[in-house]
Amino acid sequence: MKLLSFIFILFSGVTRISGGINSLVLGEYEEGQRYFLYGGEDGKLSLIDLHAEEPNARFDAEKSVKFILHTRKGKQDLVYGNNAGLANSNYDAKKPVNIVIHGWQSNSGSEINQLITEAFYKNADQNVIVVDWGKGAFTLYSTAARNVIKVGALVGKLVDWLIENGTPINNVHLIGHSLGSHCVGIAGRSVKKGKVPYITGMSEKLKILRVEETKF
Repeated sequence: MKLLSFIFILFSGVTRISGGINSLVLGEYEEGQRYFLYGGEDGKLSLIDLHAEEPNARFDAEKSVKFILHTRKGKQDLVYGNNAGLANSNYDAKKPVNIVIHGWQSNSGSEINQLITEAFYKNADQNVIVVDWGKGAFTLYSTAARNVIKVGALVGKLVDWLIENGTPINNVHLIGHSLGSHCVGIAGRSVKKGKVPYITGMSEKLKILRVEETKF
């Protein structure tokens, strides 16, 4: 009975979060590949429908995505393709380059970006470039997932550009969180001037649900 109680409480708690137990019982969410529970940075669970469509959704990665350079000297905006701007920035092509990409419902100011960035440049004097694709991430999950392809391809171009400006490809590390993990995979595949040696993907941070044992 204790085990059954635990299962029932856990099931009830999750289904309440995802929109109600009745919908599950009625079979509305039977398609496992269409619906899933997503845990955001704040630990809240959201029910995601991959078939949902956002009318008139438009996302131009080259116009919307921002690249923010973080070093021990501070942070600066980098403009892809602006060689003079890169040369006059704090970017050092001789030092490791860590490119960090956030996930759904996030931007450059999200907690995960701050943690990763600080960990890198506190550990060693190096470049950290945070990719802000917030305009494409604060949408329906299904729309954001499609935007990932554009973001990943653009980051691949960014890496090629940095290599053209003296960065050894062996210094490049791509780090993605949640949907950003898919971005870094696409970015690595899109790079034309060599093979990126380090690609790291991280899953979303899930809130741990405490379920107390109840006796019937």
